[in-house]
Order: sequence, then C-alpha cells, then structure tokens
Amino acid sequence: MRVQLTLLLVAVLLASATPASAVQSGAASQIDAPGIDLFDKGQAAHKAGRLDEAIRFYDESIGHDPEFWGSHYQRGIALLQLDRSAEAEKSLRRAVELEEEMAAAHVALG
Repeated sequence: MRVQLTLLLVAVLLASATPASAVQSGAASQIDAPGIDLFDKGQAAHKAGRLDEAIRFYDESIGHDPEFWGSHYQRGIALLQLDRSAEAEKSLRRAVELEEEMAAAHVALG
C-alpha cells in the first residue's frame, strides 16, 4: 500500500514539474544558464519517460550548481521510478537539506 501511495504521489508531482526558473528559491541558489538548460532537458526527458537520460541531465545540472534543490529532488523522483530507492533517498534528503520547506520531498521520503 505504501509503495502504491508513493508511486501515486510521484505521478502527481511529475505532472506538476516546472522549469528551473520557476522552482528557484531566491538567494538559496543562483543557478547559471547552462544549469537551467540542463535541468529543463532533464525535465523533458523525465516527462517522456527516459529516466536514465533525465538522471544524467540532473547530474550535470547539479555539477553546475550543487546547491539547487530542484535538480536533487527531480533526480530522486526519477530514481524512485527506477526502483533505486537507496539512491533516491540520498537525493531527496539533499533536496530537503537545501530547501527545508520542500514538502513534496518530505512526503516522497515517507
């Protein structure tokens, strides 16, 4: 039951995914243009179901700005969808560290 609830939540969260420019939290992150572009490419791949590709883009985005919580969060969600829960937990916890009020990441962690 918990797994089904988590997967339902993931589907809802993916449907509401937004570009990096919309999820930046003010001074918490100053992600550069290439980082935003990589995040947005990750979002497009994620939405198309190309999860491994999405994770690669999120990783590259994190390389540009390790403090941007959105890349960590979306990476965690993609990893959950691939049943890679240990890796997903690490990414989601990092997203929460960076953006403590990120309720969706708290819920995805269970």
